[in-house]
Amino acid sequence: MKGKTYVWVRARTDANGVITPEAFKIEEQLVRVDGVMACRPAHATKAGGRGTRYTVRVGAHDIYLFLDEDRRWFLEEERDVREIPYHD
Repeated sequence: MKGKTYVWVRARTDANGVITPEAFKIEEQLVRVDGVMACRPAHATKAGGRGTRYTVRVGAHDIYLFLDEDRRWFLEEERDVREIPYHD
């Protein structure tokens, strides 16, 4: 099983309670989310746990960003998270 990387996330919540992640930090680098491709309840099959899985686009990459049951954000590591391109 792969690991989890807990991250700081900047997100907005609309009047209906819909949460949309806008950016996250890895190793103090801000990574902007270019778009949210999907959002659904899911198990983190590679990292364990469950919550809401956001499929987010960062550049040309689709990344799984989870909001777990404890309201903590994490990335499910399929590859080293340092490979994700940083955007300022």
